[in-house]
Amino acid sequence: MKLLRLFVFAFLIGWLMAACTPMQAGVSTRNYMLTTGFKDGNLVFLGVGGDINGMVNPTLYANPGEIITVTLINGGEGIHDIYFPKLKVRSKRVSERGESVSITFRVPDQEGVLEYHDSVANHSEIGMVGSLQIFGSAVRQAVNPNGTTDTPGQTSGQPDTQGQIASEGKTIFDTKCAACHTIGGGKLVGPDLKGVTVSRDITWLTNWLKAPDKVLASGDPIATELLKEFNNIPMPNLGLSDAEVSSLVGYFQSVDGASVAAPAPAQETSGSASATETTTQPLTGDPAYGKKLFTGEVALVNGGTHCMACHSVEGVGVLDGGALGPNLTHVYSRYGQSGLAASLESLPFPTMQGVFAGMPLTSSEQVDLLAYFASVDLETETPNQQNFWLVLGSGSALASVWFIGMLFFWPRQRLSLSQRLRKYGKL
Repeated sequence: MKLLRLFVFAFLIGWLMAACTPMQAGVSTRNYMLTTGFKDGNLVFLGVGGDINGMVNPTLYANPGEIITVTLINGGEGIHDIYFPKLKVRSKRVSERGESVSITFRVPDQEGVLEYHDSVANHSEIGMVGSLQIFGSAVRQAVNPNGTTDTPGQTSGQPDTQGQIASEGKTIFDTKCAACHTIGGGKLVGPDLKGVTVSRDITWLTNWLKAPDKVLASGDPIATELLKEFNNIPMPNLGLSDAEVSSLVGYFQSVDGASVAAPAPAQETSGSASATETTTQPLTGDPAYGKKLFTGEVALVNGGTHCMACHSVEGVGVLDGGALGPNLTHVYSRYGQSGLAASLESLPFPTMQGVFAGMPLTSSEQVDLLAYFASVDLETETPNQQNFWLVLGSGSALASVWFIGMLFFWPRQRLSLSQRLRKYGKL
């Protein structure tokens, strides 16, 4: 009898768990990535990558019965999750900047629109609400995050045309790569990528785009030479999916194929040089105001964090600034004017994308900061000894005061109440 009761109890527990747990089995055919951020003073979800990149509370798309994966990245402002109330699917909460969580589930078999929101505190009430639209095969206008574009009569799993792959690759390049690279426009922070599929092996290029940090760490001679050529500025790992890498390679191949068929450019006259390599635009920004933006004395218009919270410049502030990011004293020389201007415009680095999601630098802030970095680049680095001795002296003085206080009060504290009464006649 006891055995029968245990069996029934175990069956009920298993049934309840199955009923309350969203379906996780199967392989997702569609992936979305969101991060948290601010827009117009409100907390919002921001799309990352693909067709939703940069969109506020983007609309997600799926086919009836499709299995999808949604990844949420904490942009750095509080605790968040993502919740689909009608499906009873909720992610774990992320509390640290850059922390991510993913949920995989099957959408209903019928068409409709489902809400998703942040269920923490009142976040949904102040802006963190979006929708998941479920449509049949007749609606195929949205670009899939896995790099394919559905067209009428084409199922989600069918291969895309080369033109569609190249189009998606161009979108990825414009949003994630154009800050550091050009195609035929000369060097910026990194090399000009015109002809990259001709000069590099496709397998090497694919591995490099997928995980440049791992290729560099392996001692690859090409990666090592690139690092040396471009002022020891490593290419960051952009976290591209396999589909995004394939789309980028397809885009580069289409450009290189077109460039082969295009007429050759006119030869430069003797003694002339490429304007991209020799000409720099005059600096129009105010370096003094740029310094105030850097230190936080003047707040950034869109609410971003001031530079000095994470970066340092020699001789600025008591401790020269933060240590999360690199020292920017000679960033102007390392990146060059064009490269640094492009970086300030898009802030392409993964750590900064989370911090500045939805809060880009304005054009005036960009030129003022550029002028400031150009001005400090001309100065000789000041030693940190003065600040070191200031901090050391202050700490020593405080320690001395504390020690003297202990010498005065400790003898009294060692005595019991009765001993203090006998010795001092009072407590």
